[in-house]
Amino acid sequence: MARSLKYRATKLAIKLFGSIQFHKYPFWMSFGNTKYKVRGPEQRHVINIMKPGDMIFRRYDGYINSIFIPGYFSHAALIVDDKTIIHATTHDVVKEDILTFFRTDRIALARMTGTKKKNCTEAVQKALNVEGTEYDFEFKSGNEEIYCFELCWEAWYEFLGSSTPGKPILADDLLHHPKIEKIHDSRDWQKRIG
Repeated sequence: MARSLKYRATKLAIKLFGSIQFHKYPFWMSFGNTKYKVRGPEQRHVINIMKPGDMIFRRYDGYINSIFIPGYFSHAALIVDDKTIIHATTHDVVKEDILTFFRTDRIALARMTGTKKKNCTEAVQKALNVEGTEYDFEFKSGNEEIYCFELCWEAWYEFLGSSTPGKPILADDLLHHPKIEKIHDSRDWQKRIG
């Protein structure tokens, strides 16, 4: 399938600029990061409260890709078990260790309300069924490729229903959905511990 010039340019920009970080004081730019704000106590807290089927969101402070993606959180994954998440990366849909996902500056954990363990197992299985699917750099729901927020939405499609046609699904669509409850947010955690 021939890709449009816009699609190829978007894919290149996301892959090229996704790891560049700007710092305000003093102003400088760095590539990648080795010091993140989500630390051990918060990680352990989230691991203790998370369940399969939960959605986990992350944000990097100052990264260019956080600027281009509307909303506070720029990435999402689905919890598979107590050690593993599944998410759509710029390569494809992959399973990854939760501790790797925690290398970030802010996280939020959200859970579908009114569901049973069976529903959670089914949602996880739906996400696992698309493992290896290519990333959707056009952020269009319903095509053969998939992006991170769409993966979470599609896993819970039975409860969430159809998304708005022609509008990309974003973190805020999930986090503010009446059937989804936010059960952890780094912003509250970091205020509480000082």
